[in-house]
Amino acid sequence: MTKNAMNKISLKSSVTLVALLISSNTYAAINEGVYIGAKTGWSHFNASCESQSLDCDKEAWGGGLFLGYKFNEWISIEGGYDYFGKAKSTYPMLGDPSVNTEYTGTAQGLELGLKGDYGLTDNLSLFAKAGMLGWQVKNEGAEATYNVSEKDTGVSPMLGAGLEYAFTSNLAGRVEYQWFNNVGGEDTGGSNLHFATVGLVYSFGGDSEPAPVVIEPVPNEVVDTYIPPKEEVVVITLSDNTMNNITFKTDSYNLSNNVERQLNPMLTRLEMYPETEVFIVGHTDSTGPQSYNQTLSVKRAQSVANFFEARGIDSSRIHVDGRGELDPIETNATVEGRAMNRRVELTSPSVDVIKE
Repeated sequence: MTKNAMNKISLKSSVTLVALLISSNTYAAINEGVYIGAKTGWSHFNASCESQSLDCDKEAWGGGLFLGYKFNEWISIEGGYDYFGKAKSTYPMLGDPSVNTEYTGTAQGLELGLKGDYGLTDNLSLFAKAGMLGWQVKNEGAEATYNVSEKDTGVSPMLGAGLEYAFTSNLAGRVEYQWFNNVGGEDTGGSNLHFATVGLVYSFGGDSEPAPVVIEPVPNEVVDTYIPPKEEVVVITLSDNTMNNITFKTDSYNLSNNVERQLNPMLTRLEMYPETEVFIVGHTDSTGPQSYNQTLSVKRAQSVANFFEARGIDSSRIHVDGRGELDPIETNATVEGRAMNRRVELTSPSVDVIKE
């Protein structure tokens, strides 16, 4: 057997990372920001043995760890470590062909690339990846009078694709296939590596479960409690443009603690004039699929309605609706614009005043 045979065995370890598509959902599961993950699965070393091999095991069990950063709902950058396992082959021993000897090739590498997502449903997305793998292959075997231990390194391109399913806004499952071209390089007779895995992804950018609406009063602070006349139309807009803190995070319908300051004038009007009503309409930015955003906008409006109901306003006087991403007031192409589009608008129509 030749040394090239050994090089081919492990010259296939390659790792991937990079992607290029668009994602739209999970975006409950993977919000903008940092995420980590782990995967395990099956490696196939294509053309890892030469023709003179007596036996060739091209399959191995491998795994990996990865770290990523999601820039927006479409694009992420991902990097990590991949271990592709050991490929094995049996050859006639050099110098004594009547005796067989076994060689193993261990492949591993560091990957970096781009990942893009495309939402199929509210929880399921398709993704594609493209990038490079910096690999190392170690070949080991025993001949009659000496032992073989050789290492090769190099860089190979990678392509990948898979499905990701969001269990919560923080946790997702992933099924993935990756293809590494010519791991080992032409000089050493490199070959292609196939890597199929399942894994888990944890995102630091979202809330795992929606928390109940809890609004804490501002202690020892004078709050403007101007009471609009009941015959006037009263309009209040809750958005990040009008609050010191964020009103709604991406993919969240929980109110910020300082929202009470903005809602008190409307609450006072409803308490003083029992014939008045309030219409509450929720809105979102364009992050995620349209159907998901429609549901989220209704939940945001309902969070505000819950505030009034918790303070004794009858639900028959409160009307809740959602418009999703359909009525933006600013561009969704910037962080600031998306923040302003994540809003709730409250309107209390004018009523007739009976003069005595």
